[in-house]
Amino acid sequence: MRFVHKPRPYSGGPLGSIIWPRRSAQPRRLNQRRPAPQPSQPSTQWGGRGVTGLALLGVLITALILGSALNNQLGREAQFASVGDAVANLRR
Repeated sequence: MRFVHKPRPYSGGPLGSIIWPRRSAQPRRLNQRRPAPQPSQPSTQWGGRGVTGLALLGVLITALILGSALNNQLGREAQFASVGDAVANLRR
């Protein structure tokens, strides 16, 4: 008969190493400098450009819709004004 060893919670097993990272074997000296971090560029830049392009496309479509609505409103206003002038001329 075989007995399977089950890891105890918080025993430093797979989860324990994530929750509590182990210390390195060699202690760091006070006068030892850390290596300078390497500047990292994103692996792909098309993602940021794609999001920017979609945002600009959304702004353009919104501007077109609002411009069209404003144009329609001004056209109706002009029609009502001309009808009002025609009615006023008939009453004279």
